Amino acid sequence: MKAIRLVLFLMICSYPAIGQQVSPLTNECGSKKCSGEFTITNLGLTPLVVTVIAESFTPGPGGGISRSLDLTTHVELDATSARISPMGTYSFAYRVRCDQLPCQVRFRPSIVAGKTSEGVQVRLVLGHALYICERSKNCRMNTLKTAGVIQAKAK
Repeated sequence: MKAIRLVLFLMICSYPAIGQQVSPLTNECGSKKCSGEFTITNLGLTPLVVTVIAESFTPGPGGGISRSLDLTTHVELDATSARISPMGTYSFAYRVRCDQLPCQVRFRPSIVAGKTSEGVQVRLVLGHALYICERSKNCRMNTLKTAGVIQAKAK
C-alpha cells in the first residue's frame, strides 16, 4: 500500500515538471566578457515561479563540483526570478566577466514542483552552463578534456 501511495505522490509532484525545459543547455564565449541568455519554457498547464542562482563549477564526472561564485567571476542577471504562465516562456539575460580564464559559470533555475504530505517543498533544478575561454571554438570540449571527463582522440 505504501508503494502505491509513493508512486501516486511522485506522479502528482512530478506533473508540474513534465513540460519544463531550458534552452540552450550550454554556451561558449571567447573573451573575458560574455553576454547571452537562456530560456525557460513552461509546457505545463499551471503557472510556474522560477528562481535563478549563479555559481562557479569545476567540470568532472557526474556533472562536476558546484561552489559559490569565484571572486574573479562577476555575474549580472537581468532578473533572478520570474512567473511563467502556462505554455509560456521567459528569457533570463546575463553578462559575465571573468578576471581569470578559463572560467565556468552554471545558472541554476529552480521550480517548485509540489509539496510532500509533511509540507516539504519538492524543487526541480535545471541548468545552463557557460564556458568562457580565450577562444570560443571548442571551449567546452577542451575544458572537459582537461578535466578528464572525456577522452582525447588518439592520433
